[in-house]
Parts: sequence; C-alpha cells; structure tokens
Amino acid sequence: MSSLITSAIIGKETLLNFQNSLVVGSKADWQYSAMFGKEESQIGNSRSIRRPIAVTLQENNMSWNAANSAVTETYVKLVVDRSLTVPMSFTEGDMALKIERFSERYIGPTVRQIAAVLDARVCDSISNSTVATASATSGLSTAGLDGNAVGTPNAAGYVVGAFGTALTPATIMKAKQYLIDVACPDDGRIYGFLSSKAQSDLNQAQATLFNPLLQVDSVYRAGEIGQYAGIKFSATQSAATHINGTQTDIAVTSGTLTSGWAESATLVIDASAGINTGDMFEAPTQVLVNPLSKFPTSTKAQFQVISVTDGTHVVVSPAPISAGPYKNISATIDGATLTLVGASGASGQESLIFHKSAVACASPALSVPSKGVEMARLIQDEDIDGFVLRFLRTYDALGASTAFGGGVGTGGPGFVNRYDTIWGVKTTNVQWIVRVRA
Repeated sequence: MSSLITSAIIGKETLLNFQNSLVVGSKADWQYSAMFGKEESQIGNSRSIRRPIAVTLQENNMSWNAANSAVTETYVKLVVDRSLTVPMSFTEGDMALKIERFSERYIGPTVRQIAAVLDARVCDSISNSTVATASATSGLSTAGLDGNAVGTPNAAGYVVGAFGTALTPATIMKAKQYLIDVACPDDGRIYGFLSSKAQSDLNQAQATLFNPLLQVDSVYRAGEIGQYAGIKFSATQSAATHINGTQTDIAVTSGTLTSGWAESATLVIDASAGINTGDMFEAPTQVLVNPLSKFPTSTKAQFQVISVTDGTHVVVSPAPISAGPYKNISATIDGATLTLVGASGASGQESLIFHKSAVACASPALSVPSKGVEMARLIQDEDIDGFVLRFLRTYDALGASTAFGGGVGTGGPGFVNRYDTIWGVKTTNVQWIVRVRA
C-alpha cells in the first residue's frame, strides 16, 4: 500500500479539485458557518440572519410632529437542512496507486460531482423555490421531524429574458437595471452564472463582450469567463430548469402589506390552478420603489410564487409592501391582475445574477471521530470561507460494505471511504437576485 496516500494528501487533492469545480456556490456568502458550533452540527439547526433596518425620513422645517419612525429589526432563517454523503470502497491495489493516479481516478471525479450537486441545489432553490426534504438519511428519523427542521423557500426578485430566445447584452443590462433600481451595491460583488446556451448566445452576439486577457490571474478557476457591466460572469453546468405553469394571470383580492416587513406574503387570488412554484408574475402598473429614496422607478414589480396554499391562496416573495419604511412598490396590488412572466408552459434553463450578500450558506463542521477509523479529517475551503467536508476511511476486513452495493468485489475486504457534509442555503435579500432566461 502506498504510504503517500495520507489524509493530508487526500485533503489537499480534494481542495484543489473542489476549488476548481464549485462555481455558483463559491460566490455565495459562507460566513454563517461560523455561527454554528461543532456541538450543533446536525440537521435542523438554524440561525437568524439580520437584515438592514429601514426608516421613514421627515422633510419639514425641523418642527416636531410626534410621528416617530418605529425601528424594526428584520431577519430571515438560515436552516441546515441538506446533507450529502459519498461512500466509496477501494481495494488494497487501489490504495497502492501513486497519488496522481489516485486523485485522477477517484478524488477528481467524486469532488467534481459534489460541487456540481451543490451548485445545482443552490440554483434550483432559487429558480423553483425548492425546499430540501429532511429524511432519515439526512441524519434524522422523520418520525419526530417538525417543520422547523426544514428551511423556508427561496426566491429571486425578478426575471428577464425569454425562453427560446438568444441572450443579448441588452438583457444583461436590463438585469443590471433592476439591481440598480433597488439600491444593490455596485461594489464588485455582483456575480453572473451563465448556462451553456446563454454563454454561447453572448459569445456569438459579441465576441469582445468578455476579455479574459484582463483576468489571467483567475482563469484557472472553473467557469470564470470575464466581466461585463460590473458583473463578474462564470459559466455553469448546474443552471436550473424552470417550467412555467399554465395560469397566465391572477386577479389579486388582497395581500399587500401596508406596514412593517415580511419575507413573504399570502395573496388571495381568483384561482391558483396550474401555477408552479417558481412562477413569476408581474404587476400591471405598480413599479418598484427605490428602498433608500422611496422614489418610484420605471421598472414594474414582480413577485415569485414560492408555494400554493390552496385554490385561492398563493405565497409570494418578496412581499408587496405599499407603505412604511420598507415600502417596495408604488401602489397596492390589491384589485390588480398580475401577468405571468413568459409564455404558459414555456421552459428552459435559467442563468442567475446576484449580489454575494443576497445568498447565504452555512456548512457546520461535522464531528471527527478519534477512534474506530484509520483516517479522519475535516477539509475546509478557505477561499469559500465556510464550506466543510469530512473525510473518513476505515478498513472493512469482512467486506460487509459490499452487501450495500460496495465496489471492492464480492464480499472481499477493502478500504471504506466517505465524504460527508451538511449545509443550508437561504436568500437574504431576494431583490438583489435576477433570473435570466434564454
């Protein structure tokens, strides 16, 4: 057996492959992993993420009008509700390989698949408001599992472009307009993730759109393709596919908030049949309000369906708020008819553009056993600042692992290895996220 294949070497090779493979997830905000202690590294734990406060300004002659602006702190819940385990079995012959061959044959393909799945889960949770399903394989028995063990649906603030059409620089600028209108910081931390089709469309539309010569220091990163309109773009193979429902418009009876803040709101509508989670509906005349100046913009408000409650109720995000310090639309949508963005039943992959702080992730460090295993190591990506993989290896002298579909032969002894991680994702500010269709 090769003495070079140690846990330290495996950790180094894992990080090298992981850093080069994770695209969307690498640009999320992983700082919240530090909020979870090792004793809390289990499915169902959550933390509250505070959002910036908003106040109502008074423009007057300095006279006191006794209309205090109540300062309310708002927050969203980040729940660790996803797990990923990769079991692998090796023969002694496999472990005798040189590290280069071992990494090429086993570590590289495994880690690239882990990264692709993580990216896909982030994209799908935004485009389709998909919530993780906590199960026994996630570290818990479902018998006593309550709703708090699973996070709330995610959403994006807007959709631009249309399925089946070519993505153009004009569509990218439209997405940037949305972000500017809602005071998204243009601080170099806005990232775009293009599907393969979207990337091909832009390359054909304007070959000089991206200039990699200006970014030679980062081209070794998988997917990074350049910067345009202040957005740093990467290509991803993990873009989610959304299928529009068949309900093309909804008449809203009530649901607009007139004070305070909420992550989502329940709209009373005429009919919810045919609506898919992730469907985006646009207001007829109500436009976005700049959250700082409170002045209306020229951009129509949109709302993503994150769940369908029953035949006449849907939950949307962001919540429409027509008054108060958290006002985000120019007028109430009560009594208005919202229109489905895109054609009925249309489908396709969606690229994403978002500000780093708008997507929060956490990956608590799992406990590392000190006995009973040959190797045990936590592998943490310092660049991603918070994502943690646990690697374990033990020797199965009886070959029992093959009874569960192992890969070392017919009941023969071998090395049993596994990667494990638990994590969660939460959109903290949906208005700083744009779904891009092409």
